[in-house]
Amino acid sequence: MYSRNKKNYDEDIDLRQTWGVISRNKWSILSFASAIGALAAWVVMNMAPVYTASATVLIESQQANVISIEEVYSIDSQTQQFFETQFQIMNSRPLVERVIAELDLATHSEFDPDDAGTESTLSKLASWMPFELPTQSQQFRFDPMELVITAYYDRLGIERVSNTQLVNLH
Repeated sequence: MYSRNKKNYDEDIDLRQTWGVISRNKWSILSFASAIGALAAWVVMNMAPVYTASATVLIESQQANVISIEEVYSIDSQTQQFFETQFQIMNSRPLVERVIAELDLATHSEFDPDDAGTESTLSKLASWMPFELPTQSQQFRFDPMELVITAYYDRLGIERVSNTQLVNLH
């Protein structure tokens, strides 16, 4: 007969047995943990740093002046059209081309389509292929400036802040 005060020893955790298993395998456990730690450290040290920036821009059609609270909450259609125009200019191709030219991004390694690092990576991948890849002369070549502009647009984020004249750039 089962009594309420009697403990069921089959379901209890035996700490001595658990400690014995851990102490018998301590070198395997430490080796595994050290290998994982070394692998994680190697991956982190070999990662390319990623630098990001963000800004919030206020688009105003007039000089800042003291206005009433009613004027703050009422955005007329002319102001909305001005805001939309400025927003489109920020995302326009001529402005992007000007930024690329002034910052000389076409020669920057992150944007350069003819960067040696990219070619060496492709050549490494090609060596593992069971077939031969087309050579550079056989491949369709893109305009290098188009590739730089595409890379710039991939990194550019422009978002409107709803019900305001603010734009987030990141």
